[in-house]
Amino acid sequence: LEPNNEWYLDSLYEVYNKTNQDEKVISTLKKLSTFHSDYKVDLVKYYYGKQQFSEALILLDELDLETTRDSNRDYLRMIIYRRGDFSQNKIDFYTKRVSQYPDDEENYLQLIFEYSNKGKEEKAFEIAQKLLAKKPETEQVHIALYKFYLDKKETEKAINSLHTVLKSTVVDLP
Repeated sequence: LEPNNEWYLDSLYEVYNKTNQDEKVISTLKKLSTFHSDYKVDLVKYYYGKQQFSEALILLDELDLETTRDSNRDYLRMIIYRRGDFSQNKIDFYTKRVSQYPDDEENYLQLIFEYSNKGKEEKAFEIAQKLLAKKPETEQVHIALYKFYLDKKETEKAINSLHTVLKSTVVDLP
């Protein structure tokens, strides 16, 4: 009788979810997401639980455009990146984040890590140098830099970076 009533739709969502009616859950959450972005987050989590990672990432991108940056969504995105083969998505995301938030060190570190994992050491080194130029006091970047310097046979720079890592109160050593 009232197909756009939020409260009825929310009740239907609960019933569909408890009775494992996946298509109806998704359809209902899509309708509910027009009322509030929290429902879109629920849909992201639902997609994640069903291992529909691509759909979850699409929604996370939409949420990032619609609302402000959210650490919980960023954490969920990182989990999805780890669970699937989304290396290029991760690189694209953090490249965009570096340009949006150039003072956020974590974005650079994630890019360095991902480029290193893909064997793109030169690109990783370039990002590390950009971070160091932007934030000379940063300590975490030296975890990567000392390795890059060793590979380049720049022993003195490698030793200095390693000293920075070992003296750091920010870097967690195993």
